Amino acid sequence: MKKGKHLVFIIIISLASVAAAQRITVVTEQWPPYNYQENNVIKGISTEVVQATLNQAGIKARFYVYPWARAYKMASEQKNVLIYTILKNAKREKLFKWIGPIVPLAKMCLFKSSEQSGLVINSLEDAKKYRVGVVYNTSTHQLLLAQGFQKGKNLFPVPKQKQNITKLLKGRLDLITDREITLAMSMKILDKSFSKVEKVFILSEWDQGFYMAFNIKTSDQIIAQVQKALKQIKAEGGSIPILLVKSNIDFL
Repeated sequence: MKKGKHLVFIIIISLASVAAAQRITVVTEQWPPYNYQENNVIKGISTEVVQATLNQAGIKARFYVYPWARAYKMASEQKNVLIYTILKNAKREKLFKWIGPIVPLAKMCLFKSSEQSGLVINSLEDAKKYRVGVVYNTSTHQLLLAQGFQKGKNLFPVPKQKQNITKLLKGRLDLITDREITLAMSMKILDKSFSKVEKVFILSEWDQGFYMAFNIKTSDQIIAQVQKALKQIKAEGGSIPILLVKSNIDFL
């Protein structure tokens, strides 16, 4: 009888340590202030939340910054890959295992150059008359395609948002999609004044919030452990330290 109890105890301890023993891969994009790489360190509001959550869960991780399309492909195809900051919407909901939300949702908007006069947008149909820049394979890109925008005609996807900003300011695009907080930060990094752009239209609220999301093949045990850790952090007041001492996370 004692031997049986001892065996059960060993099994329980082994199962409890599975998630902690695994090293996950975490991918994100250059999208300040949520996630961005500066001086070889990955920073940002969302990064702090994800880092603190994984440390609370006792899960080791390595972080990588890639163009969004590559990060999304990795998270879609590879087990134990976590992606953030990702919008949860109806199209994506069954493709990942979701944890969050991790940061407040900001509205997606259309912006024009402040030097461009006579451009008025009252609907998405109006926007179809113009050259719109998006980041490739983002939720906005996918949804604008679903709304009838066409690549090369009125929709021009690129790997990184800084390319859209540069093209807009040089007159090679009429509109770009972004959120005020992220566009302001991106322009600051590019040493451009936010006054050079102007919001002209707020897109519909297609999404449910900003999340972190695991590949669908990731074990439910890891998901439960991370969900519990995030809940504990939020219960403690949401205090996310910028630098975590004795972190399990390696930044690359």
